[in-house]
Amino acid sequence: MENEKQDEITRRELPIKIALEKPINDGEKDLTEIVLRREPTGGDWGAFNVQNSTIFDFLRVASKISGVPFPVLKKIDTKATFEIIDALNSFLG
Repeated sequence: MENEKQDEITRRELPIKIALEKPINDGEKDLTEIVLRREPTGGDWGAFNVQNSTIFDFLRVASKISGVPFPVLKKIDTKATFEIIDALNSFLG
């Protein structure tokens, strides 16, 4: 039982702020961070295929819970992309 608890992914506290190494422009302003404001709902995961998920699948979910449009999220740096994936994985555990 104790080992099972150690293997669980820890759910992160909201809001989750992910700093960008390079600011991106959303059409109106420069963004220096992405803020995941709420836990994803079933509807947010709608078209997400757990077994064959892509980075874009995670970014689509992040778009829904951050309010940042998907085309803008596609511009973020690699480190931030994988931090978003890590944060979203904490909700799947």
